[in-house]
Amino acid sequence: MIDVALLRDDPQALKASLDRRGLAVDLDALTDLDRRRREIRTRAESLRAEQRQSGKNIATLQGDAKQAAIAAAARVSEEYKASITEADDLDAEFGRIWMTLPNPVHPSVPFGHSDEDNQEIETWGTVPDFGFEPKDHLDLGQALGIIDVDRAVRLSGSRFAYLKGPAAMLEFALIRYAMDHLLEAGFTPVVPPVLVREEAVFGTGFFPAGREQVYAVGVDASGSGEVEPDALYLAATAEIPLAGLHMGELLDGADLPLRYAGFSTCFRREAGTYGKDTRGMFRVHQFD
Repeated sequence: MIDVALLRDDPQALKASLDRRGLAVDLDALTDLDRRRREIRTRAESLRAEQRQSGKNIATLQGDAKQAAIAAAARVSEEYKASITEADDLDAEFGRIWMTLPNPVHPSVPFGHSDEDNQEIETWGTVPDFGFEPKDHLDLGQALGIIDVDRAVRLSGSRFAYLKGPAAMLEFALIRYAMDHLLEAGFTPVVPPVLVREEAVFGTGFFPAGREQVYAVGVDASGSGEVEPDALYLAATAEIPLAGLHMGELLDGADLPLRYAGFSTCFRREAGTYGKDTRGMFRVHQFD
């Protein structure tokens, strides 16, 4: 989540970043909403303090004065309840909008609308000239009998693949190769759960904007398609359960940094990417 101080202290910088992303956001209205929610929250806190003080004063009064003070305290109590409810509602409204804003872009990012606007920063090595038209990974994998997309599609639908024989062993070798290097660098290998609660997906920034890319496990029995409040989500990357490893904990600064290397099977719906880089094992729904 972006620090709200950016909206309060430098709204023009936030606007410039959103403009470069091609996003239209009414920051004036958002600023006004932020101001109103803080004012009403301050008012509610003031009423709460008045309520506490009146309780102390009532204990010192007698007769009509006490009854009048009790009536006044009741009015303050009702006003406090209304104010705190309004403040909570405005906080929720602000949060719904604020959570959807993307991180500010770095000043070096070029302005553009497509891949054609990307700028090449650096190249390394020399592109080999084979003297013939090279085959892609799918052609090679099918010819060798180590990648089977056709049977995976028959089993699970599009964007799935079987890895067989040397291809499967190659994956295991690459995993071990990476983990060996990370172990030497002081990382702790972790195989995390791949079903996670909503707060874990939200806390790592995949919700709310990326909700359409994530598989939900658990819908209500009525068949309406509504996701249950306690539904779990298939992790789109090991980053999600890895970042949630210490969720809700307060860490001692003396113990930092904590270095973990996560490995898991990952699941993505890849919604909205039909026809783009989908051949073979690109943009598949399940990968490691």
